[in-house]
Amino acid sequence: MVWGAKFWHGNMTAKQVFPLTNPYTQDSGGSQGICTAASLAWCKAVLKKGSAVNAWAEMGVSEHTLNIQMRTLRRLDSQPREQTELAGLVPVGNDHNASLIEVIRIIETTAPFIGIFWTAGHTMGYRYAHHQKEFFDMEQGLFRAKYTAGVRAKIEEHYAGAVIGCRVVNLPA
Repeated sequence: MVWGAKFWHGNMTAKQVFPLTNPYTQDSGGSQGICTAASLAWCKAVLKKGSAVNAWAEMGVSEHTLNIQMRTLRRLDSQPREQTELAGLVPVGNDHNASLIEVIRIIETTAPFIGIFWTAGHTMGYRYAHHQKEFFDMEQGLFRAKYTAGVRAKIEEHYAGAVIGCRVVNLPA
């Protein structure tokens, strides 16, 4: 347990909601993974539900479908609006070049408080709600914590210093 300046914070560890793996490829050239498609699908599922998802089945899309989408999404890395719209979402503002701390601040202060973030070769998702912060990673699973510090520690455990940008997303109007 951790004592804050004024408040008892309790356990700040991010707990795994469900595990995931990412053994998918799109072509003979070795383009690997469905992380962008899966992260955008997770954002869409959360936004449509209006709250957290607790199982992969709630995502409403199969890994096979995401693998097909990823083949096109990969080609749209330099076209964020088109990439996001292909996943059934819209970007909120522009993409941001940002460190992990900045990514968390941007998403936590920009409605609807959910988005994707990335390293040089991997995309993940982050969601902020008052007592529920979430980290979605197709390589590791979905993690949830009451406090931002718990989720940040889980992200840093795997991607310390590697986060380089983010995009807040929403459902189309």
